[in-house]
Amino acid sequence: MRRSTSSGTNGGDGASDASQPRVAPAARRAVTLEDVAAAASVSRTTVSWVLNDRARRIPPETQTRVRETARRMGDRPNRLARHLRKGTRHTVGIVLPLSVPNAPRVLRGLSNAVRDLGYQLEIMDSGWSPDTELAAVRHQGEAQTQLASQFAQLGLVA
Repeated sequence: MRRSTSSGTNGGDGASDASQPRVAPAARRAVTLEDVAAAASVSRTTVSWVLNDRARRIPPETQTRVRETARRMGDRPNRLARHLRKGTRHTVGIVLPLSVPNAPRVLRGLSNAVRDLGYQLEIMDSGWSPDTELAAVRHQGEAQTQLASQFAQLGLVA
């Protein structure tokens, strides 16, 4: 599993420690599980379990060492890959005619609310077409309908 690197060469903390693994700016590439495993002196499987929150059998001090090593190496979780693997999207969609007078204000408020809950907002302009709206809703499928129900229970959907 490849994970994205941050822009910093040493985790962005400004500290320099020659004993810590670093990636030279010219050679920057995605940090791999193998990279973290070698630097933390553990197996690739251990790194995978720790970074994917499945490390029930791994001692807490080893988990801390793996997470700190990954952070120092510039590792960041690839959320898109995680959502694809788990079949989740963490996306809320809204279909409406963008020419509605209050659309910008409604979209701004909805965007802020879903972002605070860890989701992203997808917006589709229906152009006042009921057929376009229906096609968009059908396309999103059952999972998004369940999500909309959860948001309605939280009072975020009218």
